[in-house]
Amino acid sequence: MLRDYFSSKGFNVFTAGSGKDGLDIFSKRAVECVLLDLKLPDMSGIEVLKRIKNLNPLLPVIIMTAYGSIPETVEAIKSGADDFIQKPLNLELLKHQIKKASQFYALKTKVLLYEESFSKEMDLPKIVAESSVMKEVAQKIQMVANSDVTVLLMGESGTGKELFAKAIHKLSKRSKKRFIEVNCAAIPHSLVENELFGHEKGAYTGAYSTQEGKFELANGGTIFLDEISEIPVNVQSKLLKVIEEKKIMRIGGNREISVDVRIVAASNRNLEEEVKKGNFREDLYYRISVFPILIPPLRERREDIIPVANYYLDFFSRSEGKKITGIEKDLEKKLIEYHWPGNIRELKNVIYSGVILDTDGVLGVDDVKIFASSEVDYSFLEEKIKKMGLKTYLDNFKSEKEREILRYFLDKYGDKKLIAEMLGISYRSLIEKLKNL
Repeated sequence: MLRDYFSSKGFNVFTAGSGKDGLDIFSKRAVECVLLDLKLPDMSGIEVLKRIKNLNPLLPVIIMTAYGSIPETVEAIKSGADDFIQKPLNLELLKHQIKKASQFYALKTKVLLYEESFSKEMDLPKIVAESSVMKEVAQKIQMVANSDVTVLLMGESGTGKELFAKAIHKLSKRSKKRFIEVNCAAIPHSLVENELFGHEKGAYTGAYSTQEGKFELANGGTIFLDEISEIPVNVQSKLLKVIEEKKIMRIGGNREISVDVRIVAASNRNLEEEVKKGNFREDLYYRISVFPILIPPLRERREDIIPVANYYLDFFSRSEGKKITGIEKDLEKKLIEYHWPGNIRELKNVIYSGVILDTDGVLGVDDVKIFASSEVDYSFLEEKIKKMGLKTYLDNFKSEKEREILRYFLDKYGDKKLIAEMLGISYRSLIEKLKNL
C-alpha cells in the first residue's frame, strides 16, 4: 500500500518484508530516507535502525509505531531515529515527513553553499573554494546551522570566519532576525562589558541615557563574537551566565533581562592554550566549543588560490570599470607558491592593487606588489623626485612602507596591544601612527 501510494506521488520506492531483506537492499541502493517498522519477522526494528545508523549516521529514519508502544518509540529515538508516525498511518502527514527528512538529508550531504541558485535564494555570502577540506567545512556549517548550538569558528586571521558566521545565520531559523557582529579585539577592555550588555541611565559619569548592549540588539537573532579570546576575564564570567541562563544585566541595572540569542564565536588563537595561560576561562571554553569548526589557512588548500583570485579579479575589474581578461601563467604559479600569511584577506588586497596597476588587460607579475621586481626604475621616478625633493620623496616612501607593514599586522593579528608589543613600540605610539597614516 505504501509503495503504491508513494510511487504514484513520484517517489522511487524499495520495499522489504524483513530486516535482512531491507538491510540487503540498503547496502546496494542509494536511498534518501528509510521508513522502518519496529515489528519485523526476523529481528527487531531497533537492531535494523542501529545497523543503518552505523553504516550512514546522517541518513534519516522514520519509525512506524502502533498505538501503545511509546517505550519502544522512545528507545528508537535514543538509538538515532529522526522521526516517528503512529498507525493507522496518515499518508499526507507521512509524505510531508519524508519530504522534509529527504530535503534535510540533501542539505547535510550536498554542499549547497557552493550552488549559485541556492546561494541567491538564501541570500548567502559568496563562498569560493574547490578543496575537499573546505567542502567539509561547508557541510558542517549546513548541518549545524538550523540548530541553536553554540558554534566556535577557529582559524587564522583572514580565513573567512565572518563569512561562515553569516552563512550559519542565513541558513538558520533566525535568518529573518538581526545578525550582530562584535569585534572583541577592536573594543578597549574597559568598554567591552558596556558594549555587550549596555548600561542604565546614570550608571557612570557620562551615561546620560539608557543604552542597549549588543546582546539585546541581537535578541531573536545571532550574535557573532569575533576574536572572543580578547574579552577580559572579568567579563567572561558574565558571558558564561548569558549562555547558561539566557539573561543579561545592564551596567548599573538591578533587573535581569531575558535574551534569546544564538552565539557564534571565532578566534585566531588556540583557546586551549589561552585556558592554560589563565587568559580564558575553562568553563566558558567548553560552553562555546560545543561544535568547533576549523577553517584551514590558504596555504593548506592551494587548489583554492586561483579560483579565489579569479573571483576577486572579476569583482574588482567590474567595480573599477576595467576589462581584465585573466591572470598570466607566471603569476598563477607565484600565487600558488606564495605562503599567504594574511590568507584570503591578503589575496583579496593583492588582486585589488593589481587591478588598479594593470595597463594591458592581463594581470601579470609586474602588476602585483609582492612579486614585482625589486629593482626600482629611477628614470621613471626622476621627475617625481626632482619635483618633491629627495627628503620629501623618501619620507613619503617610508610612510607608504610603514602603512603596508601596519596593514599587514592589523589584518593578521587584529589586536592592537599585541601588535604594539610585537613591533616594539608603545600602544599609544601605534594608535598615533594609525591616525597619521
